[in-house]
Amino acid sequence: MAVILGKYGLMKRCKEVPFKFLFDRLTVSNMTKLFRDGSLIEAKELAPRQLDALSDDTRQRIIRYLAENPSYPRQVSRDLNIPKQRAYYHFNKLEDAGLINQFKIEDVSGGSAEFFEPSSEAYVFDTENKLKEEVSWRYDTKARDFLHVGENQKDGSQSFVIAGSPDQHGPDQVKASDGHLAGEIGLALGNYGAGAFETRLDTEVMNTKEFGNNMILLGGVLTNTITKKFNQEFEARFEGEDFPYRKIETPEETYTKGEIGVIAKAENPFSEDSWIIMVAGIQNRGTEAAVKAFSDLENLLEDWEGGGFYCVVEGLDSDGDGKIDSYKVKER
Repeated sequence: MAVILGKYGLMKRCKEVPFKFLFDRLTVSNMTKLFRDGSLIEAKELAPRQLDALSDDTRQRIIRYLAENPSYPRQVSRDLNIPKQRAYYHFNKLEDAGLINQFKIEDVSGGSAEFFEPSSEAYVFDTENKLKEEVSWRYDTKARDFLHVGENQKDGSQSFVIAGSPDQHGPDQVKASDGHLAGEIGLALGNYGAGAFETRLDTEVMNTKEFGNNMILLGGVLTNTITKKFNQEFEARFEGEDFPYRKIETPEETYTKGEIGVIAKAENPFSEDSWIIMVAGIQNRGTEAAVKAFSDLENLLEDWEGGGFYCVVEGLDSDGDGKIDSYKVKER
């Protein structure tokens, strides 16, 4: 199972790990297709109701499970530790959305069981941007060094893009609303040929305690508990002990405007061979600005000579439609 998150980024299902960001060259035709392991396969475009169905973490877990193990609700409820009635509820939602199909009925434990599988080998979310017929990544030496492109494959370590959970969580019991920006992070990584970034929620990483990996942390300390855990490692960081943590401080300045965002890199204190990058803002608009800036790493890194890094940006609404569409650098 795979999901294109935007123009270049390919989010791919592999047996060894959950979803990974892999960046192949895509060919666009009248049919929705994508490359997987060198083969062109058809993909089903996700409709709004299907995207809504997949917004639930449990349903994501179920469809990932079914992609590898076509099965029936009761077995899935046992394997994924989901209450039986809730499992049936989520199966109904996925089936109603056309994301899974029943393909057989078998006798199981003295009764009949309906087996389900995903309705497509891959799913695509089309941003409606016009693609070039063939695309490839930009080879920028500093950006690739900044992201350690090629290093992960050599040493066998993992790299995560970590977004805040959309459910209430953390000390302030908030819901993250910027997870969709992981798609833009994926586009930037794809542009620079940075493959094999696995996507995780902060709650998943906190549960498994996989803190020693390379990590890109999306969102601030209020909505992303992993950002909060590593906040003090960065030169530009969130300050203040109380909700809602609306302040970013650098060695030179203090920022409180909601449109302010930051990209910062530091060594991972849990592993001397790993790094952490924070892409976050004081409010959602600031995070959007930071993500826009992350897509222009080659310009931001002109004076970077290795090691730690930070850049503070301010989001701009250039066309007056109320949305952040560009940014300006405030400090680096």
